Amino acid sequence: MCLIDRKPRGLLKEDQTILKDLAAMVEREIELTKLANNDELTGIPNRRGFKVLAEKSLMLCKRKHLPASIVYFDVDKFKRINDDHGHAEGDRTLSLIANNMESVARDSDVIARLGGDEFAIMFSDTSKESAEHVVKRFEESMEKSCKQEALSYQINLSHGIVEYNPKVHSSIGDLLNDGDKLMYAQKQKHSA
Repeated sequence: MCLIDRKPRGLLKEDQTILKDLAAMVEREIELTKLANNDELTGIPNRRGFKVLAEKSLMLCKRKHLPASIVYFDVDKFKRINDDHGHAEGDRTLSLIANNMESVARDSDVIARLGGDEFAIMFSDTSKESAEHVVKRFEESMEKSCKQEALSYQINLSHGIVEYNPKVHSSIGDLLNDGDKLMYAQKQKHSA
């Protein structure tokens, strides 16, 4: 904020109070925006935040004719983790997943907890094949973390990888829908 006048002057007590109130309002607005776009448990973007950030990333890829891919994840048998080990342990599982996603993602990638036990990563300038390599690194990172944490249960995730096709996908929502379908097909194979 910049306060400009033609001649220097001091601020009256009333002016200072107004500026402090304005600063508090701006701080609250920033905090509310952060809460609206980030998952409280994991600290990563939520579905709303993901759509905003990933849509911008997709537009850049579209304009520059770069590949882009989305991976849609779902935790297998997450309800069993909550039922057998408690909700605090379920929260620990979700946080562990988010932390491992952050460790394998690049700064330009957009990761999110879409809701419940569903996560996504948007890779810009990345083909489906390259995204598969990152998913492999993520799975290895998860396995290592589970051993370090000495978990008494297994964390398995199903996933679907979709490469952006401008003829098929007009939005992030289209990519997420296709990723969700592929993830669900893999989940069905895991439960069979």
